[in-house]
Amino acid sequence: MTIPIGGSDMLKVTLTSFNGLSGPVSLSYAVSSQGLTVTVTSASVTLSAGGSASSDVTISASPSTTLRDYNVTVRGTTGSLTHSDSIIVTVVEPSFSIFANPTVLAFEPGSSSSSKVNVTSRYGFTGTVTLSDTVYGSNLATSLSRTSVTLGRSASSTLKVNSTTSTPPGRYIAAIYGTSGSLSEQTSITVMVIGPGFEISASPMDLVIPAGTSAHSNITVSSLNGLSDTVTMTARPSTSGWTATVTPPIHVLDPGVPKTSRLDVSVPPGFPSGPYVVYVEGAATYASNLTIVYVNVPGPLFNLTTSPDSLTLPAGSSDTSTIYVTSLYEFSGTVGLSLHCAPGVSATVTPDTANLTPGGSSTSTLVVSVSVYQPPGFYFVEVEGDSGSLSSTAILFLNVSAPGPSFAISTSGPVSFVSGSTNSFTVTLTSLYGFTGTVALATIVSPSTGLDVSCTMPAALTAGSTSTSTCTLNSSTAGGYTVTITGTAFSKTNSATIQVTVTVPSMTPDFSISASPDSVSIEQGSSGTTSVTLTALNGFAGTVSLSAAVHPSGPRASLTPASVTLGSYGGQAQTITLNLSADPGTPLSTSAGTYTMTVTGISGSKSHTANVTLTVIIPSNPTPQGASRILGFDPTIFYGLIGIIVAAGASGIGVVVWKRRTSPSRT
Repeated sequence: MTIPIGGSDMLKVTLTSFNGLSGPVSLSYAVSSQGLTVTVTSASVTLSAGGSASSDVTISASPSTTLRDYNVTVRGTTGSLTHSDSIIVTVVEPSFSIFANPTVLAFEPGSSSSSKVNVTSRYGFTGTVTLSDTVYGSNLATSLSRTSVTLGRSASSTLKVNSTTSTPPGRYIAAIYGTSGSLSEQTSITVMVIGPGFEISASPMDLVIPAGTSAHSNITVSSLNGLSDTVTMTARPSTSGWTATVTPPIHVLDPGVPKTSRLDVSVPPGFPSGPYVVYVEGAATYASNLTIVYVNVPGPLFNLTTSPDSLTLPAGSSDTSTIYVTSLYEFSGTVGLSLHCAPGVSATVTPDTANLTPGGSSTSTLVVSVSVYQPPGFYFVEVEGDSGSLSSTAILFLNVSAPGPSFAISTSGPVSFVSGSTNSFTVTLTSLYGFTGTVALATIVSPSTGLDVSCTMPAALTAGSTSTSTCTLNSSTAGGYTVTITGTAFSKTNSATIQVTVTVPSMTPDFSISASPDSVSIEQGSSGTTSVTLTALNGFAGTVSLSAAVHPSGPRASLTPASVTLGSYGGQAQTITLNLSADPGTPLSTSAGTYTMTVTGISGSKSHTANVTLTVIIPSNPTPQGASRILGFDPTIFYGLIGIIVAAGASGIGVVVWKRRTSPSRT
């Protein structure tokens, strides 16, 4: 696909069901390097068994996109199945093209003929194109009906070629040029003036000649229509500054006997790069002809190749390829190497620069790794080389296959904790491709001293399952550590790393708060206490205000005292009392259950809390709820009277106890 800079184009992605597959397939994409925007019209399509579905993909280039080739990969995924396809997208500058119809005109001397010259916009080009023409040969005249055209999409002009009765038979070339600003295009028409003559041809017709070198082409001259004559040849470069010679320049032609000469072309050092032509003209007594040899003078370049240029490897593995960076046409300088990988693929190149001398080469090692989770399919790594405005690319193709039963290992990191304390992280093992078995874990710490790691034994894996291990960290030495966890089962080994940072304890003045005991049990209708200790840290000095909150509501809590002074004014630690009660001496309205008492200490912007768990239980000999009076008497008085009555009865004394009823109110 070719799109203009600042433009876009669309392609259709078609997915086809095989072996009865049905269901949704999600679509995603990847671009080999920045510069293109890819939009999928539908991020998911639904396949029916044996059917097909499609989605349009729009690829856009911004006005600042670099003119080059890009690799765009579209991937379809359903469950564990993934398939992908790639397309090369070339970003070009808007331009125009010129072509003639017909491209060959044939007539007798004294006649004329015409060809239509079409000028067509390419990649959104608009503007005015100036046309001109040149004919190579004697006694021919050319003219254009229009010498300029304005393009929206296309326009045309007509080239007329006239001959005279004295025009020698032979083959001639009429060239048409179009220019618009810095853009230029050209086309040519072959004019055959019919009569006894000769044919002239070159092999090869295209020469690549770096500045400071030379090359040659073989020129063959053959009689046409029975011509017997002497043909003299000359070579004329399209511009000055370089040379072209024909040896030998003269041949005596006889019918059926071709003759050959050699065209030598030399380009001096420092000659500007670009496309050029050599016109090789032949002249006989009554005939003439010519041929064109195209010459390309390249500027200094470099080339990138990979060997091998494709790798086949299972998921979860790695492989290598060699990158060759080669100087072309006297290039010298430093080439920087960068990589663009498909999702799920990682790669490194060593070294990542190549220092080239003219004609020299350099090699780097490309190491490619594929995630153990990578679905089977085709992927790529693009290697890009840059040196100033010059660039070159090479593509390493990857065929990723399923690795057979295996397992993956990952960690929850990174982890950071204060020296002198502990922390932990989790190692997760995942069965892949039907793996079953027990994975043994081993740890390697770098640096090897200063951090202790202890991991629990994970449970055995079954097909498709996961298992975890908890690794406990303990260190009294601040610093950065890398912990590598290696899992081994049968002949398979996989590793994961985690970064651990052990920090120096904070030296900011602060205070701590704690309760002891932090769990208290009391009966309904009773009370209890616990101690709350506040400690100054790192030189803290100041007053700490205290408050207590209960959740859920029910019991009551109070602090004695409600504030303390720490540090230089009151010592490094202070202990206060947290009073807890569940309705002592009152009807039992506090429900039995568990409550959280939160003690909060505040000093300026610093705030810390300590929690106490309070459990309220039912008394072993509870007073029934609602029995606060017995026969109208307070329970204490009632039981006192009962005692007196029992004592009096034992002494033979009669006692009468009465209480006057309260008269009911009357309306």
